[in-house]
Amino acid sequence: MIREPVNIDVGAKQPRFIKRYVSNATAVILADVLVVSLALVIANGLLLVINKIPFYIYNGFLIIPAWVVVAAVARLIPGWGIGAVEELRRIQKSLFVLFATILLVSYFARTQFASSRIVFLFTYLISAFLIPLGRAAVRGLVIRLGQWGVPVSIYGDPASIRTLIQALRADRGLGYIPSMIFSDDIETGTIVDNVAVQGNLHNTTYRTPVAIVALEQSSRHQLVDVLEGPLEVYRRVIVIPDLLEAPSLWVVPRDLQGILGLEITKNLLNPFARYFKRFIDLLLVIGTLPLWLPLMTLIYVLIWLEDRRNPVFIQTRLGRTGGTFRAI
Repeated sequence: MIREPVNIDVGAKQPRFIKRYVSNATAVILADVLVVSLALVIANGLLLVINKIPFYIYNGFLIIPAWVVVAAVARLIPGWGIGAVEELRRIQKSLFVLFATILLVSYFARTQFASSRIVFLFTYLISAFLIPLGRAAVRGLVIRLGQWGVPVSIYGDPASIRTLIQALRADRGLGYIPSMIFSDDIETGTIVDNVAVQGNLHNTTYRTPVAIVALEQSSRHQLVDVLEGPLEVYRRVIVIPDLLEAPSLWVVPRDLQGILGLEITKNLLNPFARYFKRFIDLLLVIGTLPLWLPLMTLIYVLIWLEDRRNPVFIQTRLGRTGGTFRAI
């Protein structure tokens, strides 16, 4: 039987955090607008220098509102709760979809959104490179001002709570600020890593819009009891499974007839992906050889002259067939 939750904010209204959301979203949008505008100017400038074709950006600026809409649909604005790797993946995927769609629309509508296909291509490449950098710079500035993210409540046992608080503080770009703790194993009023324990697992609050649940030692029934009880008041609930040491890259949730599963994909076990990655690796290494080989040689010689020891660090690694090999 599910116990009725007890709200610690008696008579309080639920805050909406609209002001923080708008300010963070505005900062991210301004960064994206600046970067895409810069990409358009650089791309047209390159065409002017190479082919003496004058600037023609008027239709190109339509890319900016289109990108804002696509980024919002992809939940990249403001991007709370999205790690750096996932954000980069979403940005690249969204940019590709946007520019591919624009290319198809311009072809069938016989309308050019740029002065040439070269400008269009360079705008895409420059945007793909600069948007993550621009977002990181703006996010870092807002974090230093103490204005990034929203407060979160943490439900869990002592060990999980400490691990989670440290993880959230290590990656402040996630935008989740540990503000309250609810636990059956820690006395109310106790301070854990500068965060106060406000109650037990059956308490709830209106002061945070997000709750994170990390109950490693709990039973399935206890977890369901918490999810269907006190966590019902939160707009977003994140459940941390009892897999803290498991790999998190390429993990996708799957619905198996109402049963939640986590799919872990080993991309490099796919022969097509493996051969494609090997081809790209060789292409980049060989293609950029004239750039990095002289520099690496110079660094090698300077280090050797300093201490007369081998500057190259060699590791013994385990290969895919089970054998070992030595890698630099």
